[in-house]
Amino acid sequence: MKKRGLLLWSFLMFTLVTGCFGHLVYPSDAYRGRVIDAETEEPLVGAVVLAIWYWEAPGVGHPAEGYHDALEVLTNAQGEFTVPAKTHLTMIGKIREPELVIYYPGYGFYPRYQVQPRDDKAIAAAYEQRFFNVALPRLKTRQERLNILVGLPYDPQIPDRKMPHSIWLMNEERRQLGLQPTHIPREEREQ
Repeated sequence: MKKRGLLLWSFLMFTLVTGCFGHLVYPSDAYRGRVIDAETEEPLVGAVVLAIWYWEAPGVGHPAEGYHDALEVLTNAQGEFTVPAKTHLTMIGKIREPELVIYYPGYGFYPRYQVQPRDDKAIAAAYEQRFFNVALPRLKTRQERLNILVGLPYDPQIPDRKMPHSIWLMNEERRQLGLQPTHIPREEREQ
């Protein structure tokens, strides 16, 4: 009887780690790119690139999914960025490739208000090549800038410590527009 229980437990653990629920290790490739002003084609120095990974597991009716991890980087003097390769561990489901959010105050953001890449086909090609040429349009009016702040696709599940530059740039944009910061990182609140 003990042998049968041990065999059943071993089978369930094997299935959990390698079977229908997913693998244990999910490597994610490095992603590179360049962010420029759509009109002048000048690099946007200090734009934030936030990579967000989500897990996905089988579910009833549709897959279950949720936040797994995030990492942000800034563009350099040439407007270039690299999201380094990363290994993710999970016991349930799989880890999807990262979703990127690129933001710079006074500009539209990627993946919704960019000039380049232009469409879903170009975005899919960028993911396949692991290289993004992103051209962001400068916003002309105060109302456009306010609309962008409201529309930024940041997941509230992402811990502050994973996106300090994003928070700082959004708050800086709000200050430039004469508004109070709406999201103050915990570290700043405690000072």
